[in-house]
Amino acid sequence: MIQLRDVLLLKHIDWELEAENRLEAIALLLQELRGDNRIPDFEAFSKVFMKHVEKEGHTFSILTGGLLLPHCRTDLVDEMLMAFGRLKYPIEDGQIQYIMLIAVPKEMESDYLRIVGGACRAFRASIESLNQCRTVREVMACLSGANI
Repeated sequence: MIQLRDVLLLKHIDWELEAENRLEAIALLLQELRGDNRIPDFEAFSKVFMKHVEKEGHTFSILTGGLLLPHCRTDLVDEMLMAFGRLKYPIEDGQIQYIMLIAVPKEMESDYLRIVGGACRAFRASIESLNQCRTVREVMACLSGANI
């Protein structure tokens, strides 16, 4: 079982994202992953991820609680990683308040849907607590026990 705290690092949480739309919000959150040693070539990864989002982004569901979950499988990451953010001002008529970005290596294909589903369950189980969080440390404390 993968622990959320093993793939979501404190430095990859942005609790005051400001964006006008989902593409801008995802692009800003993606920048939180710059410098992560699990991404050998951030520029290539960023381009591939955003191209995937532009192509498939309309199919990403918005979960109860306002979570958008952009995700992809790619050979451009060495291991699973995540970034998580809360929008300072919700977008898309208030439907999106949170974004959890997930990138999974292609060799984890058999685990991919389980991982995305686990991330959804972790969010749903923590939504009340997350709404009260003021700092990224509080966010990490809310999510630290979650398995995905």
